[in-house]
Amino acid sequence: MKRTYKLSAVLVVVWMASNVFGTDPEYYVKKGTWQASMQASREALVVHLNKPGKPKLSARPQFGPWYEMGPYSDGDAFNRAFFPEKQIDLSQSDGDKRWKRIKATDGIVHSLSLNGNTVTYFYRKIIASRPETMMTYYGSDDGLAVWLNKEKIISNKVNRGLAANQDKAQLALKEGENHLLIKIWNNGGGSGWYFSTSETAGAKKDIRTVMLDGL
Repeated sequence: MKRTYKLSAVLVVVWMASNVFGTDPEYYVKKGTWQASMQASREALVVHLNKPGKPKLSARPQFGPWYEMGPYSDGDAFNRAFFPEKQIDLSQSDGDKRWKRIKATDGIVHSLSLNGNTVTYFYRKIIASRPETMMTYYGSDDGLAVWLNKEKIISNKVNRGLAANQDKAQLALKEGENHLLIKIWNNGGGSGWYFSTSETAGAKKDIRTVMLDGL
């Protein structure tokens, strides 16, 4: 039903444009009445969109749930490559550590309880219907590192309090599955993280990440 509404909206625009510019696209079918023209054109548009090489109606990337693994402690925890940086397999564990699905809303800062010189990782899958780029926004207490498809796109070893939009990076998504990994380093004191696809989200509400058992 939703696709029918989209196609109808497209056809209304086409009908208006044809009246203004006097040209009709190949999938516009003129009948005796406006309603009959809309019905015939909608059917022709479906055929047109499914022709080889013809673009389909685009869809925004689909963001999967967040998973967390950690914490890991080390004197040089920010620079050390722990298990999640070496491979991402939600079914694999690292000793007593394993990926756990969490409830975490984008655009909200999340508090963490981490000791000093400790890191924790957050991972999610992003599925894109076509190659595209999009800007993403981050916050961390303290340091932050981010990878997309194993390529490091942010590395910021810094001491700071948590806030929205402290760092940003453009994601170059490929068609199909994409893998986003975030590393949060705590030097001492409080800790937390933030992620959003909108610079204007920046919610000030602070919530604690809730852990869920299982994958």
